[in-house]
Amino acid sequence: MHSDKFPGPDGLNPGFYKRFWDLLGPEIYHAGVQWLEQGSALCFVFACG
Repeated sequence: MHSDKFPGPDGLNPGFYKRFWDLLGPEIYHAGVQWLEQGSALCFVFACG
């Protein structure tokens, strides 16, 4: 995917994730694993109260 494609729902384009993947990758991975194992969305991802 090109780095300058349209931003996603979080407002960040692929270039952001490519640039900061070393920092964000493990967090995104663990959030996805938790979601798959527990079947629930994570509040810290969606900023729920």
